[in-house]
Amino acid sequence: MRKTPPALALLAIVAAVAFAAPAHAQPTRTWISGMGVDSGTCPRQSPCHTLTYAHGQVAAGGEITVLDPGGYGTVVITKAVSIVSDSGSGEAGVTMFSGDGITVNAGAADVVILRGLVVDGLNSAANGIRFVSGGALHIQNSLIKNVRGTSGVGINFAPAGASDLYVTDTTVINNTGFNGTGILVRPSGSGLIRATFNRVTIEQNAAGITIDGASGTGTIRATVRDSVISTNAGTGLWANSPGGAATGV
Repeated sequence: MRKTPPALALLAIVAAVAFAAPAHAQPTRTWISGMGVDSGTCPRQSPCHTLTYAHGQVAAGGEITVLDPGGYGTVVITKAVSIVSDSGSGEAGVTMFSGDGITVNAGAADVVILRGLVVDGLNSAANGIRFVSGGALHIQNSLIKNVRGTSGVGINFAPAGASDLYVTDTTVINNTGFNGTGILVRPSGSGLIRATFNRVTIEQNAAGITIDGASGTGTIRATVRDSVISTNAGTGLWANSPGGAATGV
């Protein structure tokens, strides 16, 4: 009987194990810091610097944790993810000169959570937070300010499908572009839209909260509780459904 040399047998075993090994999974949490560098998988001991890079490394359903104050750039969110700044060390800045700060373009069942963030349009920009698609968007304990492009909107919630928006303990101020508004809910599809605003402050915007069903054919149900809508240049709270989505506030 022919025998296989020990060295060749060992090589064959190693090759088989390597071939069968699963691909390296993405981490469920990535970390960013003002002193970070965009490389690797963004562990706590070696954080990354931008939201875009950290988003690319984290697994769907995971979390991007902000360690300290800093300008972390803009990001397009394409999956279920949380971006959280709970360190208490100061603001997590998402700054931009034009375009959109945070864009959510995720799957129909994806839930996105933004907590403890400051989105600063630097007196320019089109949208502070723009929601295009996803199952739900939660904005908690955040500040959206200075989005003052031509039609600057602090929070622009405009899905084509059924989606939910929850804004809690959040301030939206000084978003005063021409035709701009603090919070705009304007779906374009036929699904059910539920929007809840709890302990929200909307001040010094071109308009306060606009719930507009004219572009959709579904139903919008909006609730505002324990909130302040004050000193906006135009309408404080405006609801509209001329032949479009049935709108109730």
